[in-house]
Amino acid sequence: MFAVAQVHHFFSGQKMTAVSAIYVDGHWEISYRNKQVRILPELPDFKDFMRVLSRWVLSLDKQYPLKFSSEGTDTSLVVRNQLSQFLAPHVIVAAHEADILWEKGQHNPGLLLDATRALTFLSLQRMDRLEIGDALPAKALALLAITKTLTREKCGSDEALLSYSMGYSAYAVSVASSPPLRDPARLYVTDDDHGLKEIAKARDGSPESRYLYLLRLADKQDVKSFIEWTRAYFRNTLLSLPLFKAGLDMDTFSLTPRLSMLLPPLVVMTMAQDAGATSAAYGEANNGKNKFRPAVSGGHGRHVQVLSGATLGAHRQLLSWPEERRQELQRPFPGAADILFVL
Repeated sequence: MFAVAQVHHFFSGQKMTAVSAIYVDGHWEISYRNKQVRILPELPDFKDFMRVLSRWVLSLDKQYPLKFSSEGTDTSLVVRNQLSQFLAPHVIVAAHEADILWEKGQHNPGLLLDATRALTFLSLQRMDRLEIGDALPAKALALLAITKTLTREKCGSDEALLSYSMGYSAYAVSVASSPPLRDPARLYVTDDDHGLKEIAKARDGSPESRYLYLLRLADKQDVKSFIEWTRAYFRNTLLSLPLFKAGLDMDTFSLTPRLSMLLPPLVVMTMAQDAGATSAAYGEANNGKNKFRPAVSGGHGRHVQVLSGATLGAHRQLLSWPEERRQELQRPFPGAADILFVL
């Protein structure tokens, strides 16, 4: 229930502390800062979390009123253009930009929905094999509760994707009826593979629909179709963590070792790029309120220096690879290793 702390931080701006969850007589008593929030059943579902968070939002909104404005509705087009690209590098930029606009006072419901959508997309694409990365989906859940409770924005597809990515597939199906019939999220969570593939292959197919179908191929352990789909629609984004996440989810002997060889340097370089973008956008003067950004604020310049050094080390490691190792990588994804060498 880290989302309880996230909601409180959003309204109050106060530093987050630990959420207390005590098991009593078959239920969980949730409290925060010595104040009881709500009670959860022993085995809560996504709807139980949403119910608790919605009431928590209403309580905090009375104490710290959130005043929406119509200012800046057009400027959020910058955020939405990045969101339309769907994959993490673009979505992170969208979250950063949304945070800047919100801190400038552009508290409009559409921007709040955009931020919710950005963190939902990132939660779906996150690589968390050890299941220890709860902060990101918790923040997405907090924003979803705020958006759904205090605005009239339609967030059915976001709720379906987020709940599905958190393992609540039955709930995801139950809310998937609210988005349009051809909505990629609806088709994905309801396992309408034919419909999803159809809209993804269309000339105007969105990156979202194409990535969701890629995840479906990974779920089916269909290595041949996965590689063909990647070559067809993600040739220019082969070296991105969302693509590697989908590939590693298949956990197949023919593909996993090759992807694993590229993963460490790719992670370091991605972190350097993200930290660099954050530093350029915020500088060292950012006050660290961080409403929407998935990264921890503060000290970006120092992080960029450290990560840049690590990136250089990653490049040196790649340059030392023997030719046969590079050729091993070329078989499933032609050109992937070469791209890393010229980044």
